[in-house]
Amino acid sequence: MESSGAGTPQQQHTRLACQACQRRKIKCDRLSPCCGQCQRSNLSCTQSTRKARTRHVKRAGDSELRNRIAKLESLVESLSGDAGLPQDEATRREDEEAETSVNTASIVPSALGKYIGSDFWQSLTGEPSPQMARELHEIYHRNVDTVFKATHRPTIKAFLEGGSYLGLPHEAPANRVLQAAIWFAAVSAIQDQECVARFGIPKSDLQSQFRRHVDVALSQADFINTNDLATVTGAVIYVASSRMSDLSRRAWTLTGLIIRIAYGIGLHREIPTHTPYTKEVRRRIWHTILVLDTFASVDRGTQPLCDTDSTVTPCPTLCNDEDFDENSTSIPTRTGICDMTFTLMCHSAASLTMRLSLSETSPTGETWQQRLELAQKLSKDFHQNYFRYCDPADPFHRFLHAVGRTMISSAILRAVRPLQRHVSSIPPRVDSSFVLQLAVNAMRDSEAVKDDPEAEGWRWMVWVQWHALGVSLAGLCSIRDTELAGQAWELVERAYELNGGHVADTRSGMLWRPIEKLYRKA
Repeated sequence: MESSGAGTPQQQHTRLACQACQRRKIKCDRLSPCCGQCQRSNLSCTQSTRKARTRHVKRAGDSELRNRIAKLESLVESLSGDAGLPQDEATRREDEEAETSVNTASIVPSALGKYIGSDFWQSLTGEPSPQMARELHEIYHRNVDTVFKATHRPTIKAFLEGGSYLGLPHEAPANRVLQAAIWFAAVSAIQDQECVARFGIPKSDLQSQFRRHVDVALSQADFINTNDLATVTGAVIYVASSRMSDLSRRAWTLTGLIIRIAYGIGLHREIPTHTPYTKEVRRRIWHTILVLDTFASVDRGTQPLCDTDSTVTPCPTLCNDEDFDENSTSIPTRTGICDMTFTLMCHSAASLTMRLSLSETSPTGETWQQRLELAQKLSKDFHQNYFRYCDPADPFHRFLHAVGRTMISSAILRAVRPLQRHVSSIPPRVDSSFVLQLAVNAMRDSEAVKDDPEAEGWRWMVWVQWHALGVSLAGLCSIRDTELAGQAWELVERAYELNGGHVADTRSGMLWRPIEKLYRKA
């Protein structure tokens, strides 16, 4: 009796809400045999019951999990490429892969490689296959490293083949930034037709994929607080190669961040205790940052951020990459055309452009004639140190000469008609034949860079001549019916059609809208 009496209250306490109250989602007083809500509504009160508790639930769950694992294992086995091969063939392939792995960096983390086939992992992460990675590295060395020398080619080549870089292991977060940036730069330096022919994927799709890789790698490397040279190098390569494909303010903004980080880790000054190799690597990175700052200011008509007066880091050495390594005690200086020629030419032009791009508020500052003398000195230096060594039969020498002439003509025009305000002197009128001729020279030299089909792989880093186009249109508003005006209009029409889609912020941006107004007025 005690047992029965004790069980009744427990059963009443655990009685569930009736089915009618559950459907109507109202509170049930759980009275038996009919609850109050059902009595008031004159409904049939049907008691709810609990589902029977099944035994061995955990065992059934384990069985289901094993079945899922078995299915995944069979899927991975089929994707790994060895399933269905004869034993001898599979053994031979394993031997070949083991031999190849000595010279090729694995893109699969070792802890995961035991369980997940490499092709399967690549498809999930979006990383390139070893064959694709080798092609990207080849493109980088041919199209990017040749004209934007931020690294030392033998060291980078060893790193891309699986070695360490600047004392950090291959898979270090800083090095992953550099690797992803090299992939992105390689894709950015080829045309869409070549990208589809090589990889079967449109260039824009690959750029988006590798851009995500760079963004993730920068986040994992804590880019904003980094002290690693590899991270900064990767960021510089990434921003430089994204200028022409991403016309938003992204590259311009990231350039300012890179400059702050470079100052933070002391790239703007040289440390005497560093080895010749370390000094040279740091010089290359710092001066490519100066070039990047110049590009950013020219692209958008803004003032550069770097203070060249506070920079004490010497220019990189004019040499070939094979002239030194990590154990070198000195680095020889060459003459003529070598690996660093184009980069040093860019550094010289960038230094002058930064000086000419600064606003002058002092009445005792440089006159436009003095600035013109600086630009003419640049021309003299280029002819004496570089142009006279160029071989017209060599495509790269022709490209170097054409770009050098563009740098000179742009510097001369910028010296005479600066972008920023100069109170020290009044520049020549924009509607003078002298100024229009300078603008025509700049546009003509810029066109010459695009005329050589063998230079296609290096043209990714050129800049839009919007300044020369704007000065030409301003002059053509007044100068009409002359031979010079006819030459100018031919160049203007082609430049206007070509550059509208490549200028910063495209045709809707603040740079192009004034040019459109001048075009309609002229």
